[in-house]
Amino acid sequence: MKNNLTEKDIENLNKWAEKYDIEELKIKDKEKIFNLKGLYIGSGNLTELPKEIGNLTNLKELYIDCKSLRKLPKEVGNLINLKELSINRDDLTELPKEIGNLINLKKLYIDCKSLRKLPEDIKNLINLKRLKISCYDLELTRKIGNIINLETLYIITNNLETLPSEIGKLINLETLYIWSDVDGLIELPKEIGNLTNLKMLDIKCNNLKELPKEIYNLINLKALYIMSDNLESFPDGIERLTNLEILAIFGKPCNLKILPIEEIKKLNNIKELEIRLKE
Repeated sequence: MKNNLTEKDIENLNKWAEKYDIEELKIKDKEKIFNLKGLYIGSGNLTELPKEIGNLTNLKELYIDCKSLRKLPKEVGNLINLKELSINRDDLTELPKEIGNLINLKKLYIDCKSLRKLPEDIKNLINLKRLKISCYDLELTRKIGNIINLETLYIITNNLETLPSEIGKLINLETLYIWSDVDGLIELPKEIGNLTNLKMLDIKCNNLKELPKEIYNLINLKALYIMSDNLESFPDGIERLTNLEILAIFGKPCNLKILPIEEIKKLNNIKELEIRLKE
């Protein structure tokens, strides 16, 4: 790949690295800095990244752990060889749409308390295998259904109001975590039943009231965790989950009126069963 780094770029990167004490970029040799494969940037004081970071086009792994960083430069979208990107920032409210240019990305971890939504261009990350989103208040884009090769998805938020039906397009998904601790999600879309390759489903949503009957289409499911203080009942048919090995149900007895004990007894492959009803 052509080396697009200029001497001015090197100078700017080194000045920035000196300012924030970023050891990996304190490099004077043009070829060495251009050929960097992995970069970790961690600082409590750092507020911005230089646009020249977009010229490190051989990067395969980029980890950003900067609590005060306010935004990512759009040039991060030039890192087309990136395989893994991790962003941990408190003040971030949006991601640049250019993140959708990272078509070789396999793993994306977003832990940003202030992030409200993902850019629509995330739909272009068709090679993504693992996505973890941890934000306080998140509006999940319908375009997430375009990431068809996704195998693992974590959604961790306080106030997830809806789970888009397009999640049912993620037919290669094997692991799905949906955690919404405070308010929000009261039901799951019936399209979740399309995820027939799912092996692990972990739902921790305090306001969840019911499960769709389509959940029993997940015939390859091995582990099912359901936690909700407001869950009222289970639909009939849990015995159809014949490959289930782990079943854990957490709720309140005053709300959970119907628990299919007789059907659960028919699950012959169960190795771990935990039912915890708190007062």
